[in-house]
Amino acid sequence: MPDREHRVREIAHRLWEEEGRPHDQEKRHWQAAERIFAAEETAGRAEAKQARSPGKRRAGAKRGAPASHASVTQTH
Repeated sequence: MPDREHRVREIAHRLWEEEGRPHDQEKRHWQAAERIFAAEETAGRAEAKQARSPGKRRAGAKRGAPASHASVTQTH
């Protein structure tokens, strides 16, 4: 996957710069970047799954009732 490799490369480069551009740390930075990428990917899948979940509703909203009816008060 070219996109995966590109993103891992970006992360590894950022780690290298944050550490002051040390020599001979490419392998360690690459491995750390792969772990970070995997965590981002997992978090992204979890967010996507949650967004597709049909059970997600506004707090206080009643099932089957339109949202506009929830705050109507009668004055008779």
